[in-house]
Amino acid sequence: MPVSNQVPITHDEAMSRSIHPMSSSEESNASNYSLMSNRTFDAARIELPLEELTVRLWSVELFSSGDSEWLQQQQLNSTYALVVLLNGEGELVRNARTCRMAADTAYWCMPETTFRIVPAAGGQLSAAVIRFGLYRPLDDALDTYDPDAIRSSNSTMAVSQLALVPVTTDRLPFTCCEDVFIEPAGQLAERCRSIYRSSRHEDGLLRWRAQSELYELLYEMLSAVRSRTRGSSLHALERVKEWMAEHYREDLSIERLAGIAELSPNYFADLFKKTYGISALDMLLEIRMAKAKQLMLRSDRKLRDIAHEVGYEDEFYFSRKFKKVYQLSPSHYLKQRIRRIAAYGCTASIGYLTPLHVVPHAAPLHPKWSGNYYQQMCADIPYHLDAYRNTSVSDENYVLLAEAKPELIVCTPNVNASEKQRLDHIASTLVLPEEGPFSWKAGLREVAAALGEQAEAERWIANYERRTSMLNKQVAEALNGESVLVVRMFGEGLFSYTNQGIEDVLYNEMGVARPRAFPTAASLGERLTPEQLDEVGADHILLLICQESETLSYWHRLRQSAEWKLLESVREGRLKLIPSNPWREYSPAGVERLREEIVTIFR
Repeated sequence: MPVSNQVPITHDEAMSRSIHPMSSSEESNASNYSLMSNRTFDAARIELPLEELTVRLWSVELFSSGDSEWLQQQQLNSTYALVVLLNGEGELVRNARTCRMAADTAYWCMPETTFRIVPAAGGQLSAAVIRFGLYRPLDDALDTYDPDAIRSSNSTMAVSQLALVPVTTDRLPFTCCEDVFIEPAGQLAERCRSIYRSSRHEDGLLRWRAQSELYELLYEMLSAVRSRTRGSSLHALERVKEWMAEHYREDLSIERLAGIAELSPNYFADLFKKTYGISALDMLLEIRMAKAKQLMLRSDRKLRDIAHEVGYEDEFYFSRKFKKVYQLSPSHYLKQRIRRIAAYGCTASIGYLTPLHVVPHAAPLHPKWSGNYYQQMCADIPYHLDAYRNTSVSDENYVLLAEAKPELIVCTPNVNASEKQRLDHIASTLVLPEEGPFSWKAGLREVAAALGEQAEAERWIANYERRTSMLNKQVAEALNGESVLVVRMFGEGLFSYTNQGIEDVLYNEMGVARPRAFPTAASLGERLTPEQLDEVGADHILLLICQESETLSYWHRLRQSAEWKLLESVREGRLKLIPSNPWREYSPAGVERLREEIVTIFR
């Protein structure tokens, strides 16, 4: 594989360089190869020969279960990443899929996906996260790529015209498996630690060696994929889980599942329950019932047909099983879900429906951007709209909404005119009010009026105000007039921060004092250096870290630096980390969770 001599740059820098031409002096010193982030290789056009790939190591991080702030929520991965369990036990959540992590196994995370590491309850865990880019040459002059022509050409001109273009595809040989088991035992963990040590060495030669060690790791993974190493019993159990998710309609017995795992039935049953805390047949039951919910809500099929679809010949036996899991019969469940209301836009739209005891029929769901709602209502919402980065503009979303046939679509105010027009063709649309002081109350009342639930909305608001008044006293006593500043870390910067929910709850309802350097909301948004955190006059600092790879890499470096450790706010424990959810959601349900979060922090 070719080794790039390109100076490491961030993706934003790469984009900037592709937009702004270099000066003649810069051009003369530049490499014949350059990274062009605004151009990506189209895997559908040609094959991907391994010898043409260039790998660039971006960062290596080691984490442990003590890094609780890093494990709080799913993070956006903007590069390729490998996650490796070094010690302990835990689970890896990639997008919406969860798997139990195994030793000696490398787990792939593709660009523009999310992941989270969850330690086992009460257990210890350490893991390595290796982030890197994959690049291949592209003939910039012709905007085409011809491997045969390049290999046959001895022309220096042909080489000088090549640029390194990011490869963002899952059609690479070593990404055909979501996890790769590598033998012998312990080799993978030691390889990760070695890359970590080399990448942080003060000797540039050893830092360069980290790049070649990453090539070696990828070679070992590809060799393991080719040999199809079976792996440990845990891999066998994961295969069984995937099999059940795909073959839940079939008659699956312990004997058949054990056969898939290539284990004895008794050993398989004991190992499965010990590993996942639930028996294999009970997990199968949960899979079938969740699928049954989706079928009941998304179609007009008879209960008998739905029972057959999820693996039951007897609809009455199916009904008994359904009631055992959800404490109500299928018919009663459907009566509760007779209304078809859709939430559209960012996930805050869901938070205007739940106070009225309405579970939306369609809504933006994602384990990262709508984690709270995803965990609570995933199986009860039959139509999952795209919630990626709060993005709602998607042709697929319109197709799903049309299929859902809602009677009303509740939209956040960021919908544009063309979106609104398309939505109006599907169903009546209610656009929530623009964010302003306590505008969530007006929005809740508008939704309630549209649904005929005005009395329920007023009850909810009254209960909210009553509990807020009571909790305000607790926070006031705990803070005793001390000031609080919220700071957001994004990229490699720190910024004083606020939003409408923080203004409504923290500073207005609870009357928490602002630091002297930021006396109003309008004064916030300023970039801060770490040293300035001690200079702004805040008694308490709440740090919100953007959960994407560049920011997390910067945070990992910063918190290990002497500069950070010497800050008074850090040494005295006056700086606390807060999650994006609920601090960035503005809705009735969002501000209610925010209020409880504030009380928990300062109680």
